[in-house]
Amino acid sequence: MLSLDRMEFATRSQLQALHNLSSKRNASRVLHNMKEYLNVKRLDENIYSLNAIGRKVIGSKKKPPQFNHLIYHTLLRNDAYIYFNAPTYWEVEKGFDVEIVEKQNGISLKKMKYVRPDVIFKVDGQFHFLEVDHKSRMQANYDKIRLYNQIIPSFTQSFHRPKLVFITTESRKSKLFKLGKEHGMDIMVLTKSEIY
Repeated sequence: MLSLDRMEFATRSQLQALHNLSSKRNASRVLHNMKEYLNVKRLDENIYSLNAIGRKVIGSKKKPPQFNHLIYHTLLRNDAYIYFNAPTYWEVEKGFDVEIVEKQNGISLKKMKYVRPDVIFKVDGQFHFLEVDHKSRMQANYDKIRLYNQIIPSFTQSFHRPKLVFITTESRKSKLFKLGKEHGMDIMVLTKSEIY
């Protein structure tokens, strides 16, 4: 139940992979035994979330997740969570301000930039910024890469150089990777088929 609280939603196969539930049949049996604590919705496969009773049992303070258009975005984010071996530090939609220095007409100006990755997480002590590109306009992705390129030098004064991770479609993968590399970034671009 704690995993569901952390991930908001999860498919049977995600829970099966995360908790080593061996077979589809075993995972379905475990989830069936927990049905009084769960909400279930059927899309491509069953998608689970904690109901009010389940949240109360574990003492969750989170608002109940809504089955809406963001569910696929959330499920892709969860695929990344599993792919990166369920990092202990995994902060969803946590925004922060970063001070950067920009040159305008030969004058250095300090500016604050606000950044809110889909997830900030750590692997082996290195921060990663995760962006899930489910249905974004390509221009929005380019703008994110440029923004990260601006803020990462300021961020690295206190930490190891963060890595930017995109989950995207096959058709966009090479474009995003190329743009990240052109900006000298430590970038990883993955597709759903690579992380699932």
